[in-house]
Amino acid sequence: KDPQAKNIVGIGIGSAGPLDLKRGGLMKPTNIPYDFVPLVEPLQDALGIPTYLLNDCSTAVMGEKHFGAGKEHENLAYITLSTGIGGGIYVDGHLLIGKDGNATEIGHFTIDYDGLLLCGCGKRGHWEAYCSGNGIPNFVRLLIEDKNPEEVETSLLLKIITLNNGDLVIDPIKRHVKEHARNRVPEIIVTPLGGDVVIYGALALAFHPNEWKQM
Repeated sequence: KDPQAKNIVGIGIGSAGPLDLKRGGLMKPTNIPYDFVPLVEPLQDALGIPTYLLNDCSTAVMGEKHFGAGKEHENLAYITLSTGIGGGIYVDGHLLIGKDGNATEIGHFTIDYDGLLLCGCGKRGHWEAYCSGNGIPNFVRLLIEDKNPEEVETSLLLKIITLNNGDLVIDPIKRHVKEHARNRVPEIIVTPLGGDVVIYGALALAFHPNEWKQM
């Protein structure tokens, strides 16, 4: 009904994942109890305007590239720690998407191979299970339960006495979360052998033994 709406040529949706780009919706979202949530079709049918879907962090890194801090750069990485943990990658002038739009779901990197905490996706030990907005409370419980009973009693007593001094309560939690968040972003190193090498060294034998035997 708005006359200016006639000037809209398309709609872009930036959504948390995991996504199913072919079907245009969320595929078993980690924080919503549904197998599939359609996003593109309802909007496109209601408004009659072409509608497109991307991961929210992918749209964010594109925003930084065209309108923000990344204007002068051809390689960008965008990481967000909020309800979940996500990433957007822009490499050599191209957005990294992947087959289904989920190539940069970095919150589901495994950081704890003991799997002490359950991620919203149903797997254990993921980064998101420890350092996201939903995961931090569970991580705090884990830290408390890991202490000796005497330490917990002393700790709780001190917290009750110093209830109005939030630093004594919050600072240790912030320190643990910061350590997990900072140490899990991998260092990016340019290989001296250029772009022709995908994998090399003895580890390659474990992945492609037959090909190496033929060589």
